[in-house]
Amino acid sequence: MLLDLGMLKNEPLKNFKITFEDNLAALGWIDGSVGMDDPGNNLIINMEAYYNHESIFLSGTMKTVYQAECSYCLEPFEKITRHSFHDELSLHCPGGGNEEKTVVIEDLEESFPIKGDTIDLGEYFRQLFEVSKGLNNLCHKECLGICAICGKNRNKNRCSCEKENIDPRFSVLKELKDKLNKEDSRRS
Repeated sequence: MLLDLGMLKNEPLKNFKITFEDNLAALGWIDGSVGMDDPGNNLIINMEAYYNHESIFLSGTMKTVYQAECSYCLEPFEKITRHSFHDELSLHCPGGGNEEKTVVIEDLEESFPIKGDTIDLGEYFRQLFEVSKGLNNLCHKECLGICAICGKNRNKNRCSCEKENIDPRFSVLKELKDKLNKEDSRRS
C-alpha cells in the first residue's frame, strides 16, 4: 500500500482518488489457515489524498470481508467491517538534514518512514483494521453461544440444562424470590 508522494507534491491541492485491494491472509492480517486464495478474504480501500503545505490529507473508507470465528458459539462465519478515516499526515525530518524523513499522524502519535518518494501506509491501514474488528466476533446479534454446562451449541440444539446458574452467595435471594412468587400465586 504505497502512496506516491511525488505525484501528490507535483499537483498540490489536487484530489487524487486511490484504490487498494488485497487479500487479508496474504497481508498477514488474519490467520492464513483460512486460505490465502479464498476470495472472501478481501481488503478494499477507497480513498482520496491531496498534498498541501508539507501535509498529506487522507480520507476514505476501508471495507474488509473475511472468515472469523464467533466468540460465543465458535462457529465460522463471514465478517464484514467498514471503517471511515480522515487523517492529516505531516511530513517531518527530525534533524532537518539528510536523516530519514517520516510522515507523522499527530492524532495517533504514530510515524511512518518515507522511502524515496513513497510512503508505505500498510501499517496505518493494519491498525485501522484492528480497530474496526472490534472486541467480539458475533455470527449474529441473537447468538445463544455454547451451553456452559453441557457444551452444546444452543443455536443448533436446545439443551435441558438449568438456565440459571446461580452463584451460591446469592442462593438466599433466589429462595426469597421463590417464596415471594409462591405467596403471589396464592393471592391470585
